[in-house]
Amino acid sequence: MKSLFFSAFKSVKACQKLWTLLMLFSFAMTAAWADSEGKCGDDVTWKYRSSDSTLIISGTGSTYDYNANTPWHDQQNLSKAIEKVIIEEGITHIGTWFLGALTKVTQISLPEGLISIGSHAFVQCDSLRTILLPSTLKALGNNAFSNCRKLKSLTIPVSVETIGDWVFHECPSLESLKVEEGNRIYDSRDNCQAIIETASNVLWAGSKNTIIPSSVVGLRKDAFSHKAIAKITIPASLTSIGEYAFFDCTELTSITIPRSVTSIGDCAFCGCTRLDTVEVKWPIPLAVPKNTFYRSSKYILIVPSGCQFIYEEANPWGEFRHVMDDGEIAGLDPFHTIEDKPNASSKTYYLNGREATNKSEPLMPGLYIIRGEKVLIK
Repeated sequence: MKSLFFSAFKSVKACQKLWTLLMLFSFAMTAAWADSEGKCGDDVTWKYRSSDSTLIISGTGSTYDYNANTPWHDQQNLSKAIEKVIIEEGITHIGTWFLGALTKVTQISLPEGLISIGSHAFVQCDSLRTILLPSTLKALGNNAFSNCRKLKSLTIPVSVETIGDWVFHECPSLESLKVEEGNRIYDSRDNCQAIIETASNVLWAGSKNTIIPSSVVGLRKDAFSHKAIAKITIPASLTSIGEYAFFDCTELTSITIPRSVTSIGDCAFCGCTRLDTVEVKWPIPLAVPKNTFYRSSKYILIVPSGCQFIYEEANPWGEFRHVMDDGEIAGLDPFHTIEDKPNASSKTYYLNGREATNKSEPLMPGLYIIRGEKVLIK
């Protein structure tokens, strides 16, 4: 009986200790997310309002530049609590990494009078879907919206004069991207859902809904990287494709590169894991970096009639599993890709016109003509 009593007593004490620890943890979390304030610029202050999880930036001039060490990251772990940011009038510059990695932020209010946004200013704001840029803004720094994976739409104001590199890197959800009419440096001609540098006719940044205008002559580096594009047409006006232009476009399944293209940058199609079919129009293989199609499917390469052997001997073109003469497949509908391996049912042919006669066994991976359509079986 005595032993039973002490066991019960120990259990009660253990529960009390556990309860005390839970209360202390709860208090610590509450304290961590209590109202707080501090300095984030020579004449700029910040305040966290716990009642609505809002960060308010007040003052005049520029905020400080940071390196992922903002006060709301280093003090009290506020970065996990902030859901809304209000930057009040008087602020003219948002510094480097200022609002970076605020993963719960869904609203950011920017003031009229803001002139510039620094590099990585909004990087990794994973919950941000849209943001209104003020009419006074002149400069967007490098990687300003990089890794904003839910960002869906953005409009560049008339006032913007400078857009940095990799501004929309890893923004796969971006579907509406345009420049206001009247901007002197950039435009979105033909409602193309992209940013084009007007003077050079180079597409600066695109979205998953971009239609490349026929007046565009180049794709800048990173133009479409990580965008969820399934299909895109490259016009005959294009002469250059920049490095990383289609990097990690994992939804892209096929692309035709016209003869007008004379240069392709390093890793332009890296990581396009579903890019099964590439068609090129050069009679002599274009010299491209060896990493152009790194980590891409490299399954079928379609080349001009009579050029198959030349491409098979040229790298990286010869790395494609199948190099095919466009004369073999002329006039057929676009490719359809299927993952399973059906048996050779009626009206199933190899591309040379020979019927696939063994109807009892599944077809091997490759290209077939099934019911008059090109079918890629993986």
